[in-house]
Amino acid sequence: MVNEKCTYCTIVFLFLQFVSCNSVDDNTRFKQVTNNLVVLLKKGEFTRIEKYIDENNIILEINALSDSLGYKNKGKSKTIFSYNTVNHNASQYFKDLHSEYRKYKKMKIISNYLENKKYHFFIYTKTENAPEITEIILKIVNDKVKIYDYKSFTTGLSFREDFIHIAFYNINKSSELNQAIRLLNKSTNLASRGDVEAALENYDKILEPYKYFKTFIQTKVNFVLRYGEELTEEQRFQVFDEWIDVNWENKGFRYYNLYDFYKNTEGDSISLMYRDSLENYIRKENALKGIVY
Repeated sequence: MVNEKCTYCTIVFLFLQFVSCNSVDDNTRFKQVTNNLVVLLKKGEFTRIEKYIDENNIILEINALSDSLGYKNKGKSKTIFSYNTVNHNASQYFKDLHSEYRKYKKMKIISNYLENKKYHFFIYTKTENAPEITEIILKIVNDKVKIYDYKSFTTGLSFREDFIHIAFYNINKSSELNQAIRLLNKSTNLASRGDVEAALENYDKILEPYKYFKTFIQTKVNFVLRYGEELTEEQRFQVFDEWIDVNWENKGFRYYNLYDFYKNTEGDSISLMYRDSLENYIRKENALKGIVY
């Protein structure tokens, strides 16, 4: 009996040793996926990146939002989701990053931290214009490391929030959304033909809440920056102010752009405050030295 107990204890001990030797802590798993994602981004292997997207929970969030407002479209939302594909939307941003990397061959991880079971890491990519800083947030879902969200410091993109927002309106109010998109496209065409004043007037015809969608405001900012040389400083500032306002919760974007704005207008004191806020946000001192400042 004693020998049987000893044998049992030995087996349990060896099993626990095996498990402990072969298990990987969450932090290590996050770092492995982080490094893998950067390699895939550089290579342009978007299909493999897409497999990391936490799409099932995004579907659930779209359904929950629809249900909470009285829309019962579980089946339809999944169809729309497949049609638009979260992966397609995710890939487009990653394709843009890869395109810039191919031109300039500069992409690297500049900071990372683990908080509340989510792993945040920050990638710098050299681009033709402003340096692109991307925050990618990972989370373990059903024992798999998934991309929970990602955010752009330069454009204000907040993938999870923006996609759910657009998908909800695409599912439940598609005709209104399509009308807003037609007006947005008309504004872009007017601006490209040199009539930015008319483009802005046409933009104001877009109904709420669509005219304040972050993706819509981003398009407005793009055509003002590209074609709006003749606009007054007040007009340009108003567009910039709207851009900051709709992306206020994206702290990386807010600190990054306000640092850049005040650096070029009000001098060092305010810009340095936002620079410090930016460093505190990514939690690594001087990580952006030589990149942003």
